[in-house]
Amino acid sequence: MYARPWKIRDPKSGAHAGIGAFNLVRASSYRAMGGHVAIAMRPDDDMKLAKLVKLRGCRSDFVFGKGMLFVEWYATWRELAAGMEKNMFAGIGYNVAAVVAASVAQLLL
Repeated sequence: MYARPWKIRDPKSGAHAGIGAFNLVRASSYRAMGGHVAIAMRPDDDMKLAKLVKLRGCRSDFVFGKGMLFVEWYATWRELAAGMEKNMFAGIGYNVAAVVAASVAQLLL
């Protein structure tokens, strides 16, 4: 729901999404936006790359590629927990208040 994949194709929408396992970007677009310079050392560089693509006015889409690509995401539950912790905090802009609010909301629900 956060990424709104159905709105990504719309050039007027700010909706964007990137998946760390696979992002396909034209080399000319990637070079025009400065590559990874603006998002270097970010754990959420996949989402930020997608956002840069939209901000630069390049075309963007999100497709369902089941069966076309396979990547083992995390091998253990411990790796999953560490990965989610790192990615979720970056995804909400390192906002501690948002973490507390989201945690309370999840506990209540």
